[in-house]
Amino acid sequence: MIEYRFEFEDGTFWEYSVDVHRHYTPEIDKAQHSSWTALSYYQCQNCPLSTKEFSSCPSAVDLQSIISAFSSHISFEKAMVSVKAPERTYVRHCDLQQGLSSLTGLVMATSACPVINQLRALANFHLPFATPEETIFRTVGAYLVKQYLLMNDGEQPDFELKGLKRVYSDLVIVNAALVKRIRAASEKDANLNAAVHHDSFSVIFLHALEDGLKSERVQFFSDHLHKFK
Repeated sequence: MIEYRFEFEDGTFWEYSVDVHRHYTPEIDKAQHSSWTALSYYQCQNCPLSTKEFSSCPSAVDLQSIISAFSSHISFEKAMVSVKAPERTYVRHCDLQQGLSSLTGLVMATSACPVINQLRALANFHLPFATPEETIFRTVGAYLVKQYLLMNDGEQPDFELKGLKRVYSDLVIVNAALVKRIRAASEKDANLNAAVHHDSFSVIFLHALEDGLKSERVQFFSDHLHKFK
C-alpha cells in the first residue's frame, strides 16, 4: 500500500491509498460509475478490451475518485504532498499538477488496463515526483534487467528495446484518449494538466527511444562509461 496525502494552504487535506496489488473484478466493472468511465467513451483505438465483455475502462474507474476530488482545483495551486511507501516517506511542496501526475501515474500503472499495466513492475519501486530523466533511466533499466533474466532462462532477449518502443507507441494512444476523458470530467485544469503531462512524456520518451537515447547517453554515461570497460 502506498499512501498519498495532499495538505493545502488553507489547512485542509486529502488522502488516498493505492493498493498496488488490487484486483479488477466483474462486480467492480459492472457497478455504477461516472459516465466518462464507460469503456465506449473515447475508447482507445488500440484498446484490446471488448465492450461486449467490459462496461467500464479499468483505468478510468480507478481514477474517478481522484478526478472527482480535484475537479475544481487549478494546476498551480500549492500543496504539501507526502507519499508514504513501505520503505520510506517522500515529502514535497509543489504544484498540484505535479503531485497529481505522480499519483495518477501510479494508479494507472497498477490498473487492469492491459496496455498501461505493462509498466506495473515500476510500481514496486515507485519514485514520486520523478523527473523525466529519472523516469527514462528507471524504465529502460527495468526493461533491460527483464531481458537479462529472460536470457538467463534461455529465452531471446530484446536488448534493442524494440518491445519497449511498442509499449510506448501504445501508451501515446492511450494517454491521448485519457486526456479526452479527464477533460470531460474536470471543471478546472489540475487533473487535465496532470494527464497532459503523461501524454507529453510518452511522446517524448518514444522519440528518445527512436533516437537511440543519444542525448540520454551523453547525460547519464558519457563521463562514466570507461569505468565499466
